[in-house]
Amino acid sequence: MIQSISPTELVRWSGLTIGGTVIAILVFFLTENTNLVEQQKRMHDGFAKKHVDDNESKKKNDDDSDLIPFNELKKLIPKKLFERNLLVSMYYLIVDLLICIFCQMLYHYAIHELDNHMQGVVYAPIILAFDIAFIWLCGTCETGLWVVAHECGHHAFSDYPILNNSIGFTFHSYLLAPYFAWQYSHSVHHSRNKHIDMDETHNPKKIRPGKKIKKVPERFWKRKMLAPLFGWYSYLGFGQTGAKLNRAGQKIKMHSHFYKSELFPRDYPSWKIWISNLGMLATLGGIYYFALTFGWWEAFRKFIGPRLVTNYWLVFITTAHHSHYKLKYMDESKWSWYKGAIRTMDYDYGGKRSLLLRITGSVFDFVTLRITSTHVCHHLFSTMPHYNCAQATPIIKKALGRHYKQPDSSATASFFLHMYSWAYQKNSNGEYNYAD
Repeated sequence: MIQSISPTELVRWSGLTIGGTVIAILVFFLTENTNLVEQQKRMHDGFAKKHVDDNESKKKNDDDSDLIPFNELKKLIPKKLFERNLLVSMYYLIVDLLICIFCQMLYHYAIHELDNHMQGVVYAPIILAFDIAFIWLCGTCETGLWVVAHECGHHAFSDYPILNNSIGFTFHSYLLAPYFAWQYSHSVHHSRNKHIDMDETHNPKKIRPGKKIKKVPERFWKRKMLAPLFGWYSYLGFGQTGAKLNRAGQKIKMHSHFYKSELFPRDYPSWKIWISNLGMLATLGGIYYFALTFGWWEAFRKFIGPRLVTNYWLVFITTAHHSHYKLKYMDESKWSWYKGAIRTMDYDYGGKRSLLLRITGSVFDFVTLRITSTHVCHHLFSTMPHYNCAQATPIIKKALGRHYKQPDSSATASFFLHMYSWAYQKNSNGEYNYAD
């Protein structure tokens, strides 16, 4: 006779199964990326080969005569793809929200209960492993909510600006991001992408031509391990890798999102900065109260840990999109909005990776509203809703031809191997090559 399983046991076993799967994925992820040194050598060999002083190749790469004009490119996109459907946008928001709630419920009723039943030193590593798995899972799923708020900031969510800003402000505040202040700086990034002085994303240092960069192993680990966790707030607070000049062409001496710094124009409303701060402070106050009531470790499990994971994905995704040797920065003589907009990179989570990681990548792409696989389209048409960008991307890819840059590695390898030292050398035609 088959014994029935109680709902509590079903939840517990579901949580353990999902937690075990996440642990397995993390193990696969680490084992598949243990050959980074070998990949680095291969990529650097390819990098050197691509930068051989070949005048014919240079002439071809510098010639934009075969680049389709933006207006003609836009005509190729069906008009219906530019339409924003509130019901469809709400569907994706609700699905992401339900996934996040489901993960938190499994965490609370499965892993939390497991912690209560399995006491002692022997079980501590097991509980810690499941804690890490679910913190990673919750933070990853909440990245989807972050992208929803990002869509609202672009007014790609609906035709109603007040609704867009209300939803965006609510979720970005919950995720500890200053909604209105970052909405402005992000609009600067979109309007100045790949401008050597004005771009707001991973803006590189400029060095003297011919100067060699000293490779320091500690610098690599600092930028690869610490930057993903804390780089987001070093940018928001101090302008780390932010623009050197503002839209007015004035030098930015103090770059911050938390007060009226030189990042913002003089006529920018100060209340937008302060209300963004208040939204974050309200969330921090809630986390503090929760910690006093249930303990700081519980607050880390539920809120602080997932925030660090979400911040990791923000740095990871934007780095993969924008820090690649194929995506050269330009000075004022070379740069135009259109040339800058197409200089970003899409990743489709395919390739030679294991089936498990490919499936996981597809799920991640769905949860994060395909921000990684349709980023070129997003830069060209930032008010186009994400669910239509997926249809527009193949059209854009075909129309741009060689100007649509293809990745030569997975997003992971690109993140760890293509950042170099954020230092460039200017060549004769107004572009900046990687120094190392």
